[in-house]
Amino acid sequence: MGKPAPVIYYDEDWHNWGAGEFSFVVKDTVLYIYYTWTSRDINGREVHETRVATADITREDWPATVTYRGVAVTRPRGSNDSYDMVYCEDLGKFIALSTDYRFSEDSMLAVYESDDGLIYRRVNEIRANTGWMLHNCGISGDEQHHIRKGDTMLLAYAYGNQWGCWGTRMHAYDFDLMFEDFYSEKDEPNVHHEIVKWENPTEYVPTALFLEKPHFLRLKVGESRPLPLFSMNVCYEARPVTTGVKFSNYDKEIAVIRCCRITARSPGMTYVAAVWNGLRCEFPVYVYETDPPAFCPMQPYPDKKVVFFEPLVHEYRVSLLHCDKKQLRGLCTYADGSWFELAGKADGVVYINRSPELFVVDEEGHVLPTGREGTGTVTLSCGGHGFDVAIVVAE
Repeated sequence: MGKPAPVIYYDEDWHNWGAGEFSFVVKDTVLYIYYTWTSRDINGREVHETRVATADITREDWPATVTYRGVAVTRPRGSNDSYDMVYCEDLGKFIALSTDYRFSEDSMLAVYESDDGLIYRRVNEIRANTGWMLHNCGISGDEQHHIRKGDTMLLAYAYGNQWGCWGTRMHAYDFDLMFEDFYSEKDEPNVHHEIVKWENPTEYVPTALFLEKPHFLRLKVGESRPLPLFSMNVCYEARPVTTGVKFSNYDKEIAVIRCCRITARSPGMTYVAAVWNGLRCEFPVYVYETDPPAFCPMQPYPDKKVVFFEPLVHEYRVSLLHCDKKQLRGLCTYADGSWFELAGKADGVVYINRSPELFVVDEEGHVLPTGREGTGTVTLSCGGHGFDVAIVVAE
């Protein structure tokens, strides 16, 4: 419980696509974390990479052990989609599956392999029997994302030529060890499947539980109100939930909940866990001594009072070889409870460069190294609050 923090933090220019599309594999005591990194370097060159970090899962605080290990795959073009990885116990190899030429008539599946889970190479392309204009694939595995002979092995992907109206196809597959790259299907056509929409189900089967927007509560001491909880099915139909909910993991000194009704007791903030029919959600509750301030949407306003301005990371690493375009940002929390990650002059962020011999920091927070290695400091401030971050410049 608590405010979530990023395991992988995207520390480059926010205008670019960013980091995401995770895939996880556990081997022995190591968690392998794969994620796409789509950006531009300081020269404007597009960066399409799948990166890998590892962590020690024997430790309860394993996120503190996450270590960046490098680029697992350089995606050959923007049409190459995210990767899903598994570990094949029979072959002793890591296997990656991706789509390529996504959303096109030449789309296909691409297979990669790795001996160490850190560096992958392309070894096969699958076209026969695959759907036309496919994208966003996945490959099944057990709870550690391992596969082995005898398992039910499936791969799946979305496909179709109408944006936002895609089918999903699933295929059984098998594997064998070969001693050379295998591209026998490079000239095979894929299959043009028409998208046939399912009818909406007649039975309402909830798949999610949530608190109505803005997904948190703000109360005055002594105030009491029903909790606006809803369920939702796969067709995005929402229905109110008023009974049978179990609430836990919240501070009863701040608020008390009975029969889906909450009463504010004392000023403060607490998270609440709600469970109903096997579905779970968490939401924050803010209690004020006086009437809560009017809430504005989550976007920065110059006339809103800044309560906190904090770093999401305390250290940035700048590579002289890779020409990364790092951007320094801070998480701003306003008096009305809204928050936003801010950077640059337009957001009211001021930068003081304490190490001009190592790098230049422009008014948008971009870090441009001068060519020297070393560790320096930059101070960020906004709304009367501020903090320092370390900048490590190395090859």
